Amino acid sequence: GKSAFKNCDNLRNVTLGNGVTTIEEVAFGDCDNLKNIYVSLSNKNYKVKDAVLYTKDGSSFEQYATGKTDDVFVIPDGVTSIAQDAFVGAKDLRHVTLPATLREIGEAAFVHSGIREIEIPEGVTRLNRYTFQYCENLQSITLPQSLAVIGHAALSHCAFKELEIPGNVTTIEDYAFD
Repeated sequence: GKSAFKNCDNLRNVTLGNGVTTIEEVAFGDCDNLKNIYVSLSNKNYKVKDAVLYTKDGSSFEQYATGKTDDVFVIPDGVTSIAQDAFVGAKDLRHVTLPATLREIGEAAFVHSGIREIEIPEGVTRLNRYTFQYCENLQSITLPQSLAVIGHAALSHCAFKELEIPGNVTTIEDYAFD
């Protein structure tokens, strides 16, 4: 369920059996020591690569193991969406490379993560609510010309001093930069 294992600091490994069909929002949020996610090979919905969770077809990035100590992560080509809360609390992560195939970033995808810089690829049209909220180390973000909406509190409590808002942005929701 929602927030099922949130803040479980002792959780180091998670194994998803073949019957798991859905993972609710913030299921593993702020699990500071979660280093590995495993999935049964017979699971029809999910797969794991490099200890992170994807949908079986590889089109959606679902969950980063927030206790990993890597400072750089590359989401592979072919991924079109990042799930809600996918990187919540990934404090050691400094840079994420997003693929050109990306079209959607879920709500609160990077909340409380340690990222310092990120480039959003062309094709993404919306920064959803809370996308980068409380990314207090985020100093540089490049927004694509395709961006039309900056959602509620999407970039609040970040460290950047300058931000270039693309000309196609038509909507900036409340508290977007607060």
